[in-house]
Amino acid sequence: MRRTRDQRESTDVTTSDSVRTPAPAARFLRVDEAARILRIGRSAAYEQANRWIATNGQCGLPAVKVGRMIRIPAAVLEAWAMTGSDAEPISESQSARGS
Repeated sequence: MRRTRDQRESTDVTTSDSVRTPAPAARFLRVDEAARILRIGRSAAYEQANRWIATNGQCGLPAVKVGRMIRIPAAVLEAWAMTGSDAEPISESQSARGS
């Protein structure tokens, strides 16, 4: 029986006490995966990722080019989704001071 890509990527890790835990999340996402998370279209995600690459990170969806492939760092995507940029989220103490 052949397994699909999703089945291969979501393999479980067996620990010493025989309890199955999910494998660690991928560190990099494909552009279509990032698009689903952000709830934007695939074409829009590629456009934004290519904009990031073309402007050396000045604007667009944070992306890394590996050969011909474009990958989105999962940690940066999470921060970008929360703030709309790759900047650190503003803490409550900073927002209370007005800075």
